[in-house]
Amino acid sequence: MPVVTFEAYIENILTKKLNALPKVHEDVYIRIANVSFAFDNTELISLLSERGSLLASGKFDKVEAVDNKIEKLAKN
Repeated sequence: MPVVTFEAYIENILTKKLNALPKVHEDVYIRIANVSFAFDNTELISLLSERGSLLASGKFDKVEAVDNKIEKLAKN
């Protein structure tokens, strides 16, 4: 069995289900073009972005402080 991403799996399932519905026009095939997932947690995304920037710029001494903020936020 091929490995697919969760997004591709959802696209495939939705495409199949939509095309199984009664047709409005017989020659129209429905295909889901894109599935995107988003988080409603701007604070966490901001901290993860900050952590990534610190790692990318080699400021490893500052990463622990951001990790602590992420851990505290995850516990709430």
